[in-house]
Amino acid sequence: MHWKLGCHNMYFLLFFIVLDKCLAGPGDAGLRVLLQNPYNQELITHLGTRYEIVNPIQIRQEWGRRLSTRATTVNGTVTHLPHTSLFIETYEYKLHLDLVLNKNLFPQTLVQFIYEKGGPPLALQEIPENCYYHATIRNFPDASAAFSTCNGIKGIILLENKVFLLQPLQGNHSDNHPHLLYHITTDQFLNCATTKDADNPHENMFRFIPKENILQRNKFIEIAVVIDQILFERYNLHPTEVITSTIEMVNYADLFYRPLSTSISVVFIEIWIDDQMIIDADISKSLKDFEEYSDRRIKRISVDAAHLLSGLHFKASRKGLANVDTICTAKAVGITSVTDVYQFHITALILAHLIGHNLGMVHDHADCACSNNKQCIMSNNIPYFQSTVFSNCSIQKYYETLDKGYGACLFNRPSMRMSICGNSIVEESEECDCGPPEECAKHNPCCDPVTCKLIKHAECSTGVCCKKCKLLSSDFLCRPSKGECDIPEFCNGIEGECPPDLFKKNGAICSGGLGYCFQGDCPLLKRQCQDIWGESAESANAACYEKLNVLGTPNGNCGFDNRGEIQKCTIEDSYCGSLQCSEGEKTPIAKEVLPIDFVVYKMNAEGSVHECKTRTFSSFDLMHGLVKDGTKCGFQKMCLNQTCSSIRNIITGKCPLEEFQATCSGHGTCTNINTCYCEEGWKGYDCSTVDEESLRGSTKSNTDYYDSTGESLLENSQYGENELQLNPNLAITVLAGCVIIGLLLVVVAVMFIFYRNLWTTKSSTTRR
Repeated sequence: MHWKLGCHNMYFLLFFIVLDKCLAGPGDAGLRVLLQNPYNQELITHLGTRYEIVNPIQIRQEWGRRLSTRATTVNGTVTHLPHTSLFIETYEYKLHLDLVLNKNLFPQTLVQFIYEKGGPPLALQEIPENCYYHATIRNFPDASAAFSTCNGIKGIILLENKVFLLQPLQGNHSDNHPHLLYHITTDQFLNCATTKDADNPHENMFRFIPKENILQRNKFIEIAVVIDQILFERYNLHPTEVITSTIEMVNYADLFYRPLSTSISVVFIEIWIDDQMIIDADISKSLKDFEEYSDRRIKRISVDAAHLLSGLHFKASRKGLANVDTICTAKAVGITSVTDVYQFHITALILAHLIGHNLGMVHDHADCACSNNKQCIMSNNIPYFQSTVFSNCSIQKYYETLDKGYGACLFNRPSMRMSICGNSIVEESEECDCGPPEECAKHNPCCDPVTCKLIKHAECSTGVCCKKCKLLSSDFLCRPSKGECDIPEFCNGIEGECPPDLFKKNGAICSGGLGYCFQGDCPLLKRQCQDIWGESAESANAACYEKLNVLGTPNGNCGFDNRGEIQKCTIEDSYCGSLQCSEGEKTPIAKEVLPIDFVVYKMNAEGSVHECKTRTFSSFDLMHGLVKDGTKCGFQKMCLNQTCSSIRNIITGKCPLEEFQATCSGHGTCTNINTCYCEEGWKGYDCSTVDEESLRGSTKSNTDYYDSTGESLLENSQYGENELQLNPNLAITVLAGCVIIGLLLVVVAVMFIFYRNLWTTKSSTTRR
């Protein structure tokens, strides 16, 4: 097939008239000719006439008036400046933009496949140039922008609740670099087909997440993007140009997620010159088919979500559809209908909306609000680009997904081969990166700021296990245990950073059997009440939970359902709903900026009067009054999303020897990643080897045990009573000892009978 470079040659006489009226002055003859370029005419036709001509200037003295950001060629690979500045003067603004290269947008391991008719996929080896930037605007703290600079400056600017599109004019060879700057206005509506939550593939499953504040942790969504045949033909470009256009679009979508400390990285791009599946006009059927295709063809590559960009007009003018709350699973897919190949920002908005569904976000309702006082990204049936930020509702849903551990894959930074010395990020080929030289001299003298290598005789540069450029020994405690469900970490003598923060596996017994470990904590009803009502507070009588939480009122409930309505608890889930307390202070002691609503009841039950105190829901406080996930709600059960769930359905994976009822050989604790933390004097992956040279000192911990299949190894007990621990290794030892002693007794008995008979025979012979 012949791939045509460029776009359709179309001529629009109407715009000759419009443009001629817009241009005036002695220097406009060249510009008038430039606007007669067929591509420029078609561009204006699709975008409209609300534009002005601007001349961006790159602020770099040694570069003169050049706009190119290309820096050097390393091993045949073109690199672009890590940061630069632009000045754009418009009729309304004088914009000084500071650009930073979006180095996480795609890796140097980007997978690129082209499917032609009747043949195997063609893998493209050449990695595109990374000329994609994000920008801030001086004197406009809430403004942002995203650009590509491979051929002129092309991008979007979000400024004072307005959206501008910057496009270079083709056919330009002057020093002025004229560009078109559009003020985006459109009557097109975002019509998303997602109407309800999909089946949750994360149900009864947990993933490890870091215990640090997830609001501040950087998160990375690695996506696969597939271009179908209709869209490829509509682009009418060479496949490599389609790939760069796709990356540009993802760069725009990435911009919307930056306020959430989240980056979108495209790690896989597939172009169908010949469709690899039937694209049905029913978008729901197409999504199901694409989910199966993705699971079969794409998920072998490590991606967090896969999205199909289709040129098909779906029934009911649906613009997109995605599976809800599916991130990090094979069901994390979506379909975007692309009907305008000139306005990448529209496709980016739909993609950002659909990825939001993958992350657990649902459509915004009337009570949701955005910082810009306009419609939000997860709103439905609104004009494009009245929505450029996420609402408080969407942010809450996103972080609920992360809190539950469903987004663990988002904490893995994509593999990036390109490294930039001096950006304070240690990348491939770098031993350290202390930032600018002046910062290195102040804070990290162990690192050479020019080479990003350790200075002579230095073993490390940063971390609590690094002191004066030398590694601390493996007996140094770098992170003490935060409680009985946490595990202390020691330096390993190899790296300057403290090893990853681990904790006991979810489900381990804690507080003498009153609770179970969950995400490194031992959540108890009493402690949760004390946090709100003071040290003398207690968890309320069972009647408070069983009588109030089943009502589904602001004072007793199990949270909200998918429609945002208060949900009643079943009697089985009543201990996982509103936290009911008694005694303690008269008012909550928690020091919070927002006011705290609460209610106090007096309830007659079983011939006694019981106090029931609880925090109530308000418009700004939706979750603080609920029992925490991981709280014990019955024997071998804990609360999960306001549901009392069996621990056997929550625990995933096994530690060494766990299937033999001898977890970690009886000499260690199973961690949240199914490894053994050995007691003092033991070592090995299963803690079966004596460590005579242990240097840790006294780090012995009380090891809790639980059956790998979920069956109890403990004496049966009712809710709130102690559960007794039984060491399975001891049981095996006792059993083996009994067997050996029994065999010895049998041998002694046989020998006694034998010698007794022999003595009797000899005695008889002597008498005769």
